[in-house]
Parts: sequence; C-alpha cells; structure tokens
Amino acid sequence: MNYSLLFADGTGSNINSAAALIQAGQPNLRSLYPTSRDIRHQISAVLDYRFKSGNDYTGPIWFDKRVFENFGGNFIFSTKSGEPYSAYINPIASAASGSAQRQSLDGNPFGSRLPWQFKVDANFSKSFNVKKKNPKDSYRRQATEIQAFLWVQNLFNTKNIQRVYGFSGLPTSDGWLSSPQGIQEASNAVNTQSYVALYNAKVESPYFYETPRTIRLGLRMYF
Repeated sequence: MNYSLLFADGTGSNINSAAALIQAGQPNLRSLYPTSRDIRHQISAVLDYRFKSGNDYTGPIWFDKRVFENFGGNFIFSTKSGEPYSAYINPIASAASGSAQRQSLDGNPFGSRLPWQFKVDANFSKSFNVKKKNPKDSYRRQATEIQAFLWVQNLFNTKNIQRVYGFSGLPTSDGWLSSPQGIQEASNAVNTQSYVALYNAKVESPYFYETPRTIRLGLRMYF
C-alpha cells in the first residue's frame, strides 16, 4: 500500500498561463494558485494471491483435479482526490458559433475540485507446463510454459469524472440551456426540441470520463 501527499502550486499550469497578463503590460504579479496537476491525496494498493503446484498446492480439489493449480489473481486498487478546476459565475454556450464569449471566475483560478476517483484493475492468469522431449542442455528451460490471462481494467466500470464544465460543475451539462439566455435562444430556434436534443448530444462528451471497463484475453509463452 502506498499513500502520497502532493502540493503543486504555481503561477500557472503551462507556458501560456501568463500570456494575457504579459501582453496587457501589467505588473509582474506572482500569486500562487493550485495547478492542474495538484492531486492532493493519492492512495494505491496491490494484492496478489496465487496457488502453487505439486505438494505445495493448497487450493480446492474437484473431481480429483487441482483446478486452481498455478492460478493467481492480481488486483490494483487506486483512489485519488479530485483535480482542481476553475469555476465560473456565468454560463456560455459550449456548442455555439459566432462571437466569442467570456466567462468570469467564481473565486480563484483552480479554486474548485473534481470528485474523488476510485478504480480497480485485475489480472487473472493460469500457467500450463509442456515438457520438452529433448532439451539441448540443462541451461535451457526443461518445459514450455503457456500462460492464459484475463486482464480487466476498471473492473467495476466506475464512472470517474475527468473534467466538468466550470459553470455547472457537471460533466453532462454546461448549464446553458437552463440559463435565461439559453432558454431564449432555444425558443427562437426553428425546432426547439431538436435544438435541445442536438445541443445535449454535443455537450455530453465521453472524454469527460475515464476509460470504461476494458477486457483483454490472451496467451503468453515462455520457452
């Protein structure tokens, strides 16, 4: 098990953070704020359990078969506190074209936090030994090992939020359609229902979440 505590404050998260201030000719302000990499708490744990073979086998025996011989499972548990993001007091249309719109900060830059994230990765494997007929010498493997594995990332298919809209604080809505300006724009559309449906389809991005459950099945050979 491992725990890490991190404080990552700075004058900006990237090389462009102070570009607007420099171009405006303002004084060289050096206010420190949390950067986008400021993940305050991170906890990880690794659990590995395996059944041996031969006389060291301690698992169940079904129909005179050591079904879990050379079988094992590896689990990686990880959780971390949410990354910082900037909250805004006014909404803007995320799916609109035309004149540029500006938002006003609600508090300090990167003053809000995403929810905690939790994920479990698992890897199950079972090995089979196939003896070689005529091994050339004693320095080489006397048997070929074939290992079947099942690798599952994000075992519980947890919806970990990676990004949110600054005004609503949600990954599924930017708050524009529920604002007075958004309601007025939707009512002026040729088809209000179609406008709302297409707008929501554009705003609800899968990239605001971590990768869903991914399963890989394969074989490894050691010879």
